[in-house]
Amino acid sequence: MRLNNAEEVKKWLRGIVHTRKELKLKIEFYKGLCNDFEKAPGFEKRIMRYREEIGRLSAKLEHFIEETDRVFETLDDTERMILTARYINTIGWDFIEAKVYFSRRQAIRIHNAAVKRLVGQEVDGL
Repeated sequence: MRLNNAEEVKKWLRGIVHTRKELKLKIEFYKGLCNDFEKAPGFEKRIMRYREEIGRLSAKLEHFIEETDRVFETLDDTERMILTARYINTIGWDFIEAKVYFSRRQAIRIHNAAVKRLVGQEVDGL
């Protein structure tokens, strides 16, 4: 999927944390099922299916993290720092200036420039 404009970039950026959390929660869910059924007789096929799902979800999570890192590598260090603070660490603008040592206005300018640089990037839709 191509990020065609700034709004699509922002939407993708906002979804990073949610996608990672969702995939991690699903992995933990299936791990829990494996643990619950491991000692019960007759559930070997289900456990195999759950382990396959864990593997599939783990690969998907790893790919998503690599994809995110690849996109962020196209930015300079300052832009990466601002976008990481804003979208990965979910820090609000009120606290960003303390975290990244830029004024709020300057941080927003850097953010907007970084978003514009990401327009046109190809990302995998999950």
